[in-house]
Amino acid sequence: MNKENMRVKGIELLDRAYGKWWMMLLEGICLVVICGMTLFLPDVTLSFLVMVIGIYRVAMGVFYLIVGIANRVEYGISNGFSFGRGIVDILVGAAFLLWPTTIISFFVVLVGIWAIITGIVLLVMGGSSLGMGRIVKIVLGVLLIIFGIFTFINPVGQAVFFIVFLGIVLGILGFFFIIQSFSMKKSYKELKKLNEGFKDYDVH
Repeated sequence: MNKENMRVKGIELLDRAYGKWWMMLLEGICLVVICGMTLFLPDVTLSFLVMVIGIYRVAMGVFYLIVGIANRVEYGISNGFSFGRGIVDILVGAAFLLWPTTIISFFVVLVGIWAIITGIVLLVMGGSSLGMGRIVKIVLGVLLIIFGIFTFINPVGQAVFFIVFLGIVLGILGFFFIIQSFSMKKSYKELKKLNEGFKDYDVH
């Protein structure tokens, strides 16, 4: 495959691998909003937080399924990542909404598992990134893993401290997603321009 075809192929890979750039932006905005709730609403409780996260995950799950269907129509193939994540998000969100009392009992542990898994994913992503993005992903990944380990060492802890700390972590992750989404949008536009330029030079 020559360089021109590789660049054109890159446009398709962006959509297939990540969905739409605005999906990542929406994820980031939602996380920042939840962060604001934990920091600026002094009476926020774990039960309220569980309900908010449940609604948030169900909504994002639906969006991921829609993106998966759109990619299937556009490219003629199914997007396993979008479909898989969409289904998992809907199931997790439904569990948060249908069994809030049970979820609260295991909430700290669940958040700890999520933090460790997300942290490991970010470390892997950081290993294949360059520049400032590499540093941000590695630092954020380490912080999430440390936070996850903390929840297992002290699962009860102070509820207020846990909620605030969770909010800060979600806020940092949210801003990271927002920045990455605009970076993805910029890359997409650049690849699209290159694609249009190559079409102008097509020889029939």
